[in-house]
Amino acid sequence: MKKKLMFGLFVITGFFVTGSYAQNLENAKKMYFYERYKSAKTELESLVAADPKNAEAQYWLVLTNLMQGDNANARKVANNAMSATANSGYANVAMGHVELTEGKKQEAKSKFETAISVTDKKMLPAIWNAIGRAQGSVGLSQSDPDYGIEKLKLALAKDPKNADIYINLGDCYRRKLDGGNAVTNYTDAIALNTHNARANYRIGQVYKTQDNCTSLTKYFTAATAADPNYMPAWRELYESYANNESICFNIATARNYLDKFIATSDPGADADKIKMTFCYYSGDLNCALTEANSISSKYGGKDAQEMVMWKGYIYDKLNDSLNAFNSFESYLSKKDTSEVEARIYKKVGDVAMKIPGKEKIAMGYYEKFINKSPDPLIKLAGYGKLAEISEKMKDYRTAAIWYKQIIDNRPEPTSADYYRYGVAYYNAGDHLGAADIFKTYAEKFPTDYRGNLWAARSYAVIDSTMEKGMAVANYEKLIPIVELDAVKYKGQLMEALSYLFIYNVGVKRDKAIAKTYLDKIKSIDAAYPKIPEFETYLSGTKGSSPAPKTPPPPATKPPAKPGTPNPPVKTPVKTPVKTPVKPGTVAKTPVPPAKGTVVKKN
Repeated sequence: MKKKLMFGLFVITGFFVTGSYAQNLENAKKMYFYERYKSAKTELESLVAADPKNAEAQYWLVLTNLMQGDNANARKVANNAMSATANSGYANVAMGHVELTEGKKQEAKSKFETAISVTDKKMLPAIWNAIGRAQGSVGLSQSDPDYGIEKLKLALAKDPKNADIYINLGDCYRRKLDGGNAVTNYTDAIALNTHNARANYRIGQVYKTQDNCTSLTKYFTAATAADPNYMPAWRELYESYANNESICFNIATARNYLDKFIATSDPGADADKIKMTFCYYSGDLNCALTEANSISSKYGGKDAQEMVMWKGYIYDKLNDSLNAFNSFESYLSKKDTSEVEARIYKKVGDVAMKIPGKEKIAMGYYEKFINKSPDPLIKLAGYGKLAEISEKMKDYRTAAIWYKQIIDNRPEPTSADYYRYGVAYYNAGDHLGAADIFKTYAEKFPTDYRGNLWAARSYAVIDSTMEKGMAVANYEKLIPIVELDAVKYKGQLMEALSYLFIYNVGVKRDKAIAKTYLDKIKSIDAAYPKIPEFETYLSGTKGSSPAPKTPPPPATKPPAKPGTPNPPVKTPVKTPVKTPVKPGTVAKTPVPPAKGTVVKKN
């Protein structure tokens, strides 16, 4: 009887210990997904100390260290796991995850395959899921998302109601820059559990990369509604509304999210950073700089490095471009390129543009921004900046190439896009190329006078003697457009009428037609200074062949900043009849137009 009692007590005690251990592990994982890594680490270290052979706890401790940027400690824990449980799937996946983070793809894959081979069938879905999690959480250059997707689909076949697998699938598709499939899998996770905060949060992140305020707010808010303690979503809401570079910017709304963000965060560096960023976003830049310096000295390491980046933003706001640029360069010099967000490269380019002599450096950063941006529409800002710098450097041929990229990548190119593209060719001296672009412009936007005006001007330079009448058709098409508002477009109207008068009296020798144009000129402005001269041509007292005059060239800077949004064009986009610049991929040195397309000025 006594033995039975002792055995019963042992079983009961073991049950409570095991149950408590499992509960603590789940709580640690919850803190991990809440991105409260300090709390997660404390819990996991306690579990590993209590049971050094529990590979699953060691696995999550490795991931927590990696998310804190402590790769050295992550490898140390992974080594301990391998020593204690070399035949554990979790130990091998943990080491593979570390090696993947270090850029050792083949070594990582070997560890993942070993993890699969040593795991029993019952545990395989969890190991496949862990492999997919690794591929979806590292940088683009480190990841092998297709391998991760393959393993996750195997896991899903065995465990189809596991929302975490769908989320990891979505993460792998994001590494492939496939936002559509990513959102589909996150949505599938929500279908399994409508209160899945992390899946809603992930969808919000996709829309954040597109600067879609309505959608990101919808999904981040859904995440907080599903779980009010889900810190990452509160953070994203705060940052989206506090950041004055975001389309959502509203400091009053941001203030509402600030307290929730701090309340759900671990105390320490992260909480201090929140205060610093609010100083920055609310415009108290001296406060922001003081807080950034304090965080650097107080915490050091990764936190200090992050503050170097923030000081770049702060100095830029203080109009100290040189210190801002130096801060950004210092930050990037110690950062793996796979971890740098596209927006950082654009910001450094913007800062470099403010410093005389750094135009080419700025171009390099804009190219990095373009290459890193997953969304073609986001790339447009980079193409516009590159074109702007090229024009500033009077390299109009290269500017034309970047303007062509805008046309090729915008779903519905605007009249302004074609205008800048054509002007770049005109200023480069390639008037035939410019004429082709402006003719296409005129066809697509028949009510916009600029297409016919600049096609005519381009042909007028090519046909400087007017003998071929190349500019005539476009000047004739221009007249009815600008006549609709003859006051506003008087200059353009007089230009067209004058050209057609000179062409008819000097080349066609048709004084009757010429007189109709002169009469129109008089009806618009009887005091037009050229009228006396034109009358002498018509009467023959000054000769019958007046010398043609080429219209003035356009301004080298077209109105409106390149790359900025314009009202969408409803007309379907067609390729110009003759495209002087072939569409190309982004390269450090854009390929110039083919030889033979440039028409020299006469």
